[in-house]
Amino acid sequence: MSIVSRRIRLAGVFLLALPVSLQAAPSAVARADASLPVRKSVSVQRVSEGPVIDGDLGDPVWRLAAAFDDFTQLQPSAGAPPSQRTEVRVLYDARALYIGIRAYDAEPARIVANQLVQGRGVSGDDHVQILLDPLDSARRGYVFFVNPNSVQVDGLSTGDTSWNLNWDGIWDARSRIDEKGWTTEIAIPFRTLSFDPARPDWGMTVVRQVGRTSERQAWTFRDFRASNDALGLITGLRDLEEGRGLDVIPSLAFRERRDFASGRAHRTLEPALDLFYRFTPALIGALTFNTDFSATEVDDRRVNLGRFSLFFPEKREFFLQGADIFEFANLQQNGRPFFSRTIGLSAGGDPVDLVAGGKLTGRLGRWNLGLLGVHQDADGEVDADTLLVARASADVLQASSVGIMATHGDPRSNRESWLVGTDWNFRNTTWLNGQAVEAGAWVQRSGNEGLVGDDLAWGLRLGLPNETLEMKASLVELQRNFRPAMGFVNRRDIRQVDASLFRLWREPVPLLRDWRVGGEVTQVTDLDGRLESSRIRVVPVDVFLAAGDFLNVYWTRERERLERPFAVAGVLEVPPGIYTFQRVGMSFNAAGFRQLRPSLTIEGGEFFDGHRQDLRLGAAWRPNRHLLFDASGSINRLSLASGDFITRLLRLRADVAFNVHWAWTNTLQYDNVSGNFGVSSRLRWVPRLGQSLTLALDHDVLVEDGRRLDSQTRDFGARLSYTFRI
Repeated sequence: MSIVSRRIRLAGVFLLALPVSLQAAPSAVARADASLPVRKSVSVQRVSEGPVIDGDLGDPVWRLAAAFDDFTQLQPSAGAPPSQRTEVRVLYDARALYIGIRAYDAEPARIVANQLVQGRGVSGDDHVQILLDPLDSARRGYVFFVNPNSVQVDGLSTGDTSWNLNWDGIWDARSRIDEKGWTTEIAIPFRTLSFDPARPDWGMTVVRQVGRTSERQAWTFRDFRASNDALGLITGLRDLEEGRGLDVIPSLAFRERRDFASGRAHRTLEPALDLFYRFTPALIGALTFNTDFSATEVDDRRVNLGRFSLFFPEKREFFLQGADIFEFANLQQNGRPFFSRTIGLSAGGDPVDLVAGGKLTGRLGRWNLGLLGVHQDADGEVDADTLLVARASADVLQASSVGIMATHGDPRSNRESWLVGTDWNFRNTTWLNGQAVEAGAWVQRSGNEGLVGDDLAWGLRLGLPNETLEMKASLVELQRNFRPAMGFVNRRDIRQVDASLFRLWREPVPLLRDWRVGGEVTQVTDLDGRLESSRIRVVPVDVFLAAGDFLNVYWTRERERLERPFAVAGVLEVPPGIYTFQRVGMSFNAAGFRQLRPSLTIEGGEFFDGHRQDLRLGAAWRPNRHLLFDASGSINRLSLASGDFITRLLRLRADVAFNVHWAWTNTLQYDNVSGNFGVSSRLRWVPRLGQSLTLALDHDVLVEDGRRLDSQTRDFGARLSYTFRI
């Protein structure tokens, strides 16, 4: 059977299954207010023209806005009135939702506003956080952060309280510090969001952090955490402007790659084009041509001392748009059916050209749909190929879902490959007085040319994922021929059981804000029941100090069965056998608002047939908001029967923020296992979100004999892009 006919058959099976599932699901969308005794709401005023976004709340139009200030402390004194008052105003016009916030502060000179690099984290600063769910689904949404410097950070929901902060939307915010505290004005265009024009009520809450005390306060919350299923309501949103729903993003990219070993240099100057079209306000189609990823930041380097490959997150913009739709069964790493980093990157991590790609993501009623097709260029012996991914899930009950997923193609070989899977995710917050209960089940099957049978994977999970009492348990099985070509699997032919229990106390104690105690257990066997690995981790001390610092102490006991020799870091060989070893460790992280922020982790004990001591030391120094120097290093001292070895990993980051629009970021990394010294530098101009100019330089040098430097490759790129909204 030809490749084309097989893909047509696969698509046909998927499309035939979809209507059956659609008919089986109820038609009404579950609301998020079931978990709240009395759900807060405000009616939002429509205006003919919104305010000028400059951080000044004196614009007369703000007098028409709905306002609220009934916030509650989440920490340090859960349930207490906030130490600083926060007032929020909300209004809208046909084009955008506007949020104005006055963050009163009795000591404005002590406001923490260190971050000035657009898009970088603001967790240590004073900031406000907007959680927005236009579909009021209690499952997913958007998050927007703003600090007093007008630095904007955004993300997509990937769970109850977790966010994918690599997503970038187009919105605007401006902030000011004055004698009363600080203010911010936010404009979120409706074209940036997926929404239902027939739904006038949206889920929303606002969270504020006071940087110098790490105080967090929120408008609405559950279990003293801001979460998707505990949002308030903003009501009365009608006749929203959708426009033609077309975003045109042309870009021009210059790239020069020099290979010093061969003496060859390759230069290209190529245009690229991205198109985004809203078929409905909640369903977005995307096309990309001649995609360039040269401006993407490099991965943080890690030294792998384990037996299995490491997981690195996706950072490329095209794959991050709508990425939450493709999440499956809450799988974080091993067993994921789809992992977008398999596309456009070779097995060695080198870029592979993407000729063109298309994506459809969004929602129709209670259905969440994702379709992805990418034509990847040839790479060495791997032929050019078209790769397909399809995902559909339906929202059911209060905050649950059921879904299916299919993939076809292998981006790293010429083999025929496919995968199908289904998942069920259950969540309820009404059974246990507002405490969350979660459960899930999933099953997948892969098909690969030359492999027959033993190609299933499945899992079950149950949990109480609450802050005060957190309990989780899961069971996963991956058979030996389960190989999702576009997924992530670093361990197969196993059955794995995980369980954890943690208890948190918030009662006032001198010098402490809260104290958490608990432990985790993992056991991995082969499919015949023979032990492969086990791990017990006990955490007697996990404290959040009153000043905002963190201290953690833990003990682990591990047991490993090796059927074949294992080379630690590729250097020291451990012979087959059964090994039991114990380790203890301590970590400390200073509060994010400190000008000098140290961190320290010490761990030591037995390791296979010897011993291992780890030291990780870091310090971030910010002399002012324009400069940041962040140095970190880790040393692993191994003493095994086969010999001694020390691994070293060094990282230095230096950021220069000229203002909120111009930033020069630099990262230097070195590890003695690969012997590679890497320099990565980015000069970026962002006049506003959706417009950017990036100059990127990556230079890899091999350090030989600890002294001689031998340049390997150098990449220089320049990319200019501009978003036109039609």
